[in-house]
Amino acid sequence: MPTEVGAYDAENNRIPVKIHAEQLISSSVNIAAMLGLFNQGFIPFDVPTATMVMRPLYPVVNGKTEVPTGYIIWNEEEGRLNFKIDLDIYMDNPFMSVLGGIVSHNLHSYPITAHLQRAVDVFR
Repeated sequence: MPTEVGAYDAENNRIPVKIHAEQLISSSVNIAAMLGLFNQGFIPFDVPTATMVMRPLYPVVNGKTEVPTGYIIWNEEEGRLNFKIDLDIYMDNPFMSVLGGIVSHNLHSYPITAHLQRAVDVFR
């Protein structure tokens, strides 16, 4: 994924990282669903998601589109560097079929805010 790593910000003790993502692709997982009527669940079943596509929403600040920015921070609990970003995305699932297509789903440009944090691994 294309990124821009900025200079260390001593005032906030972090390094900014701009993320230039167009889309993120994930593999299929099974999700639990409940078939029901009038908000009453009756039949539990699993639905394979198939390939999912996540598209980042680029924030608009003062009328200008900005690249999403995360930060490399020091995680005191883990004693190591972490990358942290809050990312607004659209989730699309063009290939998911619920009950053979009899039931529709709402994973078309579904807005999600992801709060992500993970250890930074540096290859030596």
